[in-house]
Amino acid sequence: MIWHHVRKMEEPLSITRTARVTHLSWRRSMLPTIPMRNNMDSSAHCCNHEADDLILDYLETLDDYVRKKFELERQLKECWYHLARARVCLGSTSRVSELQFDFRDQPSSLMLEVSEGGDIFKLMFGMPMAKIERETLKRFGILVPKSLKTAQSAVAPAIQLICEIAALQTKINVLMSKFEPLK
Repeated sequence: MIWHHVRKMEEPLSITRTARVTHLSWRRSMLPTIPMRNNMDSSAHCCNHEADDLILDYLETLDDYVRKKFELERQLKECWYHLARARVCLGSTSRVSELQFDFRDQPSSLMLEVSEGGDIFKLMFGMPMAKIERETLKRFGILVPKSLKTAQSAVAPAIQLICEIAALQTKINVLMSKFEPLK
């Protein structure tokens, strides 16, 4: 079954979460059940079901991974668009460039620890977000363009998506390591 999604020209191709979950549950329920033969032992049959479940989990996780990568790409494009608008607003002597990036080591405002299995997360905040936002735009003067603030606010969800993508990559690696002995 091929899925088509009606979309605007500027939006990436995507399937809504409810449609995807419904579609995946349809796939799971439509899997053929093969009756056990007399000469087939139950351990091999059980192993096949375990392998099938691992493959389905792998494909579902891979689907989430690709979908989040597309979303990350969309958010980063939006951020770069707003940065370009900020350059235009500031004029020909634009102060929004790589020269303004602070490449010194910065204390992390957020730490995320992921367990080996990828199931347990520990989130720690280092510095209040309001203080960080005030300090980062201070170098652009008192009257900061709205598009620069919008670009800054577009980066925060992108960072969250990067963390989710890293967690999905860990889960994919765990599923692959579980599948190796079943081959």
